[in-house]
Amino acid sequence: MCTSPDQASTERGAAVTSGPALFNACDYLLDRHIRAGRGDRLALTGVAGDLSYAELADRVAYAAIETIDEKQKFIPVDDDQPLNMRELCQGSEKCPLRVPLHRGAAKYYKEQGYL
Repeated sequence: MCTSPDQASTERGAAVTSGPALFNACDYLLDRHIRAGRGDRLALTGVAGDLSYAELADRVAYAAIETIDEKQKFIPVDDDQPLNMRELCQGSEKCPLRVPLHRGAAKYYKEQGYL
């Protein structure tokens, strides 16, 4: 019989109320500081200069969208058409945008002419 870690803990007498939590590194390393009002504080320093938590979060979002754009032909979609970055950032009936764009993502979309 295959036993999950939660079942094994319960069988040993430990109280387990849910499965293992997923760790979100971006939330822990960046977002929690921004939520707490520390976005302007130093997050990273190096030879290229200093970055606040907010600036670093913007760079992470920018890099994520840049990578999606560069690799879009490899991203499977449930449509006959390839991924459309303009629809992805603006929303459409086929691809509704239900969340606001991150500042870093919006910067990339604007630079590429998608917005």
